Amino acid sequence: MLLDAFRAGGWGMYPTALFGTISLALMIDAVRRPQRPTGALPSMIVATALAGLLGFFAGIIATFGTASGFPVDDQFRIMMIGVAESLSNITLALVFGVFLALLSAARGWRRRATFSDG
Repeated sequence: MLLDAFRAGGWGMYPTALFGTISLALMIDAVRRPQRPTGALPSMIVATALAGLLGFFAGIIATFGTASGFPVDDQFRIMMIGVAESLSNITLALVFGVFLALLSAARGWRRRATFSDG
């Protein structure tokens, strides 16, 4: 099911997954060493979100362009399928966002514990 959604999302899933994976790796490092600056992490999180949005909008543009070549009776069904597939890009970006938010909270707890002990 997850692999089907990834395939359905099209090319936009690849940069979203790449930037999201890099963001997760940077965030895990930040949780492990909470005293270090986060460096490129905020930019990578933004890149993950923007890649998801770009994939979504590119999918919507392709969907509407494709649907316009079909009879009116079929256009709505085609557009619904295309919009659902395009939403996979945003869903993937949001999944990464949830994990990043949880890890960010963990980093905050670790920083608080580190600085309150010292």
